[in-house]
Amino acid sequence: MLKNDLNEFKRKDSNSTKFRCPFCWNKDYPYLSDVRKHADIIVHDTGETETERAKHSTLIRYIPVVIKSGQDKLSTAGEDKSSDDELFV
Repeated sequence: MLKNDLNEFKRKDSNSTKFRCPFCWNKDYPYLSDVRKHADIIVHDTGETETERAKHSTLIRYIPVVIKSGQDKLSTAGEDKSSDDELFV
């Protein structure tokens, strides 16, 4: 279900800058870090089902991967790929 895609956490509104938990979808958060905090609360809530706690536990580990992959895409966007090809000639 989870992919390395920041859009998975964004609201479906075209102009929205808010994020949502992909498992709950009932509250907006201004920052992706707030979604992570939400997941942490669910994981430590003994009143939640094991299934919900497991899903949100995965989310806690997954959000940093999404953030890192987004930063990597930005940092490599302007690089010239021809220099990599020349190394193997």
